Amino acid sequence: MKRKLVKQGENTLTISLPSSWVSEFGLKQGDEIELTGQGKGLMLSTAAEFKPNKSEIDISGLRKSIAYVYVADCYIRGDEEVKVRYDRAEQFEVITEAVNSMIGFAIVEQGRGFCVLKDLSGTAETDFDMLFRRILLLIESMGETGLEALKKGDVKTISSISKMDDTVNKFTNYCLRSLNRKGYRDFRKTLHYYSIITLLEQLGDEYARLYKGIHAPVTKGALKLFEEFVAMNKKFSGIFHKYDKGAATDIFSAKDRLREITLEKMNKPCLTDVILVYRIRKMAELMADILKLEIGMHI
Repeated sequence: MKRKLVKQGENTLTISLPSSWVSEFGLKQGDEIELTGQGKGLMLSTAAEFKPNKSEIDISGLRKSIAYVYVADCYIRGDEEVKVRYDRAEQFEVITEAVNSMIGFAIVEQGRGFCVLKDLSGTAETDFDMLFRRILLLIESMGETGLEALKKGDVKTISSISKMDDTVNKFTNYCLRSLNRKGYRDFRKTLHYYSIITLLEQLGDEYARLYKGIHAPVTKGALKLFEEFVAMNKKFSGIFHKYDKGAATDIFSAKDRLREITLEKMNKPCLTDVILVYRIRKMAELMADILKLEIGMHI
């Protein structure tokens, strides 16, 4: 899109803003916008949200897992109101489950074969950083709590820890929604944070899958590996509070060590050990990918 510069007064040049962009954010005369120089480029941004969007989806005939994605994605992309059509009673259960993972959303109307979901709270910009830190703490806690349970051989507690991922999902969904509606306060970091939060949600899922798969105690060798991984997780969380090159290097070194571990090197591994080693490797790789994005914001 090109615009011609128009001279206003002695030293001022102006351009017109695209009407579609102005309309999308509901801007009017007197509103403030932010201009940020980027080499030859100039980025223009606003603190205003997108105009609230109302949508309608039909999940009739869809499998539960796909139906859930349809409903959740409307929330994540920033819709304010969603009318959902369905053709089976069990699909309404999926809708209810999805709404439980949406901060501020509620079912406000229900009729024959449809229901309406609506945002009753709005999205407060100040909530983002607090929830982001909370996500990191929850994931760190999933590791530490699980380690203590494994040390005690408390399989029942281990299984229940996976429920913490429900809260992780709720917070990550909210943060993604906030980024879609407003972007991050430093708009250049919006895509970085969107990717980081998406991967953090996957990290929480991996912890949940790990704990759901453990039905018997692990060997001392596997427990030692998990202890090393939990220490890696703690250092990983700390980097987001205070970035440190040395700590980042340590994370990548720990990831490489964990990746080289083979079951053949372990003394008589059991099935639980196999599950643990597999999940540790996946989570270590996820942490490294997240850290690459964080480093990109500090270069």
